[in-house]
Amino acid sequence: MRGIQLLSFCLVAAAVLNTDAFGQVNRVEFNGHEYAFVDQEMTWTEARDFAEGMGGYLVCIGSSQENTFVAGLAGSVSSWIGLREVGGVNNNWQWVNDEPVVFTNWASGEPNNGGGTEWVCQINYQYQQTGLQYGKWDDGQNDNSPYGNGTHGIIIEWDFIEHIEDEYFNNSGTLPSGWTIQSQSATLTTPWAPVQEAGDDWVIQTSQTAFSVPQVEWLISPVYSLAGYQDIELGYSHSYTHASSSAIVKYSVNGGVAWQNLTSYSSTSSGDIVTDIASWADGATNVRFAFVFTGQFVVGGASWRIDDFYLDGVPTPPVASAPIPAQPPTNWNGLAGTIGCSWTHPLTVSGTDLEVRIDSNGDGDYSDGGSEDWTALPDTIDAGTQAVTAQVAYAVEGLHQAFEFRARSGNGLWGYSGTSGTEGIADDWYVSIVEPDSIPPTSSTLLTGGSSANSVTLLFSPTVEDHFARYEFRCSTDSLVDESDLLWTDTDDPSLAQLGTYATTVTGLASGTAWYFRMWAVDQAGNRSSASNRVRKVTEGSQVSPVTDLHAAVQGNGIQLTWTAPTADIYGQTPVAIEHFEVHSSVDPFFVPSAGTLIGTTTGTSYFVNNPGGDVRSCFKMVAVGAGPGQPFPIPLILVPAGTFMMGPSGGYPEYEVSLTHQFQLGQTEVTNSQYLAALQWAYENSLVTVANNHVYAHGQIIVDLSVNGEITFSNGTFELCRASNAGAWGYQEAETYDPTNHPVKEVTWYGAACYCDWISEQHGLEPYYQGRWNQIPAGLNPYLANGYRLPTEAEWEYAAQFGDDRIYPWGNNEPSCELATFGDNVTGDCVDWTYPVGSLPLGASSLGLQDMAGNVWEWCNDWYSEYDGTPQTDPIGPYSGINWRIRRGGCWVNSPNQLACAYRNTSFGNPGDALWALGFRVCRTVQ
Repeated sequence: MRGIQLLSFCLVAAAVLNTDAFGQVNRVEFNGHEYAFVDQEMTWTEARDFAEGMGGYLVCIGSSQENTFVAGLAGSVSSWIGLREVGGVNNNWQWVNDEPVVFTNWASGEPNNGGGTEWVCQINYQYQQTGLQYGKWDDGQNDNSPYGNGTHGIIIEWDFIEHIEDEYFNNSGTLPSGWTIQSQSATLTTPWAPVQEAGDDWVIQTSQTAFSVPQVEWLISPVYSLAGYQDIELGYSHSYTHASSSAIVKYSVNGGVAWQNLTSYSSTSSGDIVTDIASWADGATNVRFAFVFTGQFVVGGASWRIDDFYLDGVPTPPVASAPIPAQPPTNWNGLAGTIGCSWTHPLTVSGTDLEVRIDSNGDGDYSDGGSEDWTALPDTIDAGTQAVTAQVAYAVEGLHQAFEFRARSGNGLWGYSGTSGTEGIADDWYVSIVEPDSIPPTSSTLLTGGSSANSVTLLFSPTVEDHFARYEFRCSTDSLVDESDLLWTDTDDPSLAQLGTYATTVTGLASGTAWYFRMWAVDQAGNRSSASNRVRKVTEGSQVSPVTDLHAAVQGNGIQLTWTAPTADIYGQTPVAIEHFEVHSSVDPFFVPSAGTLIGTTTGTSYFVNNPGGDVRSCFKMVAVGAGPGQPFPIPLILVPAGTFMMGPSGGYPEYEVSLTHQFQLGQTEVTNSQYLAALQWAYENSLVTVANNHVYAHGQIIVDLSVNGEITFSNGTFELCRASNAGAWGYQEAETYDPTNHPVKEVTWYGAACYCDWISEQHGLEPYYQGRWNQIPAGLNPYLANGYRLPTEAEWEYAAQFGDDRIYPWGNNEPSCELATFGDNVTGDCVDWTYPVGSLPLGASSLGLQDMAGNVWEWCNDWYSEYDGTPQTDPIGPYSGINWRIRRGGCWVNSPNQLACAYRNTSFGNPGDALWALGFRVCRTVQ
């Protein structure tokens, strides 16, 4: 037989509780419950509410023994108890805790409902009044007046909260702590009673005596706390006889306010019962049980025998908190140390239930035996939060050693360490072991790249270090940037944990602000390099105003230039941040500053020009490079350094060397529908375009097709976005929920792309480059010398796409997949049935961070088409004029993988007047 597993942590028998205005209350234990008498006059409802406020209830009496005890607490004071009438006069008396009324002790002639208003109950009223009928009950008014019933005491009862432990109960024939018997079977010779059998077995059974009036026997458990348990299992064997009687197992949760039926028996039966409490008490904080037997007269009596009753608690698995060393992993400068974590245990934990395993060779699994198998740790018996550690030693340098602890409470399930608390190495903690190292990494040279409104790109030379850990950057608006300033490191940019990284883009910066930067390299032993040089970069904002008060004066063998720096942007907003000033010179007094006229830069407001001698006429202009607090250019731009690369081959074209002698900025993404829409509306309102026959015109050319395949429509003077029907493409209709806002603009001709560049140049105070001069590009209109925005030359486009290593595709040399680009495949089908919003596939970005250079839409370039001749070129611009084609690059959402290569040239169509559903563009600007 299975013994009872009732685990009890009993409360103190007589605790003192301060009740404020009512003085102190002595709580006294009786038969597994606690009671207290409060000598205070109040109504019955006030007494009920007060008792509940104390965490208990007005006393509910279930036996003559309990009644005698309660009467003794009340003494000579008439006191409220928890019995009240429900449903009519003398019709239905109920206890406030919903226990059955199995015992009453009314005074003679009671209850009588005197005056028709007596519906609550008091004990010792007659005794207080006459000195007779001690312990008897009277019905009374809900009143505290001495002219009424004069009741001025209350009796409060508290249930014990028991805790389930993992041990067997040896009762020796008495009820376990907290269990009570409530009986209406006063004529029975043997009501519910515990029976001691051999060993630890404990049995409870009802009488086998015959009786004619149905009698009800209640055997009620204490309230068991469910705290610390994820499950409780109840089980027992039973033998029930006689169909004329009935047997029910009941339960209540969360304080035992109402009883619910768990199971019942209405005919002779026997067997083993096991139930999972989580199935009917899930989420409850506590639970109690009752075995209710209703006996009726039968020959030989009736009985119900409960044998081997038990409760098994399955504790909640322990919770692992902070790892030792801390996470992220701490690098050890040595070959040994302590690893571990702290546990929060719901209940007592034995040492046999604490284990550890270690991925000793760092191969990413625990399958190699030895310390990689679960190994028991020394005994730990205290509950609560504690550290569990293991001393470990390694002989392997530079590996990450993962470790995992597990623990369990009592009969509970295992709890695991790790970030998600699950078994397995995927979420585990680890440390990195390195050999002793006191040599810091070498310092790097830091340069600035491009910037946006809220970011700056930094370029740097890689450090030299055998045990490299990460690069760290500090940035500040104060020129004294040091290690106390804003940190940017591998937690912000994971590539900074790679030794060969040479660029990072610091984000989260304020726009139109001068930022200072330094960098450090850190090795795995914690050694730090010396600080790099300091660099300064201004984040983008609105365009600054021109310099003023420019003066030139001959001094000695040269010319001294002085000027006044701008203090506002072109809109009059302040302050502005000046990065530097460009000094330009030409013999032409009407020249436009360009790369060819630049003779120097300075951060001050003066510059000395050495006179080359002779009577040379010189004209000077200054350009302030900086930003104001207004809005910057709407498209993020990526800085592309000057350099030389091999252009081509593709489809049999020759490969040849091309040098680009200028830095330039290229749109990080293709121009979107919303960006084009805003500029187009601005152009319409400024009479730069007209609309007729479902087309938009500028300079005599169609620039936008407003037909069904486009995503821009026009009505009543307003351009709006719409869903494309694609009728001219694949007959595909976008869903009603389709949002074209951030998809690349389509159905824009080469002329429309060039016009957009001119519009945004004008909006940002730059000289427009194209101005309708379509057919020729004379030397004076060399795109590399343009001040405004323009389309990239074919050489610029290919150079930026494969920047750094002559890669096949923008992302590298791996074959295209739908995670890298949006394209079509004759084998697997199209990745999508239309374009993606720009920047949706970051894994396909180029080394410079350019998005969608392959797939999505073809992109217009500035050049007319011409065949490669294989000779080295510097800053090529293509032919000055053309007949049929403008260059398009990058492939689109329906093209095959080979057309996504950086060097691929499309020669199937490219008429500058084409407006197609797979053709868009991105902007470019020479860095002056």
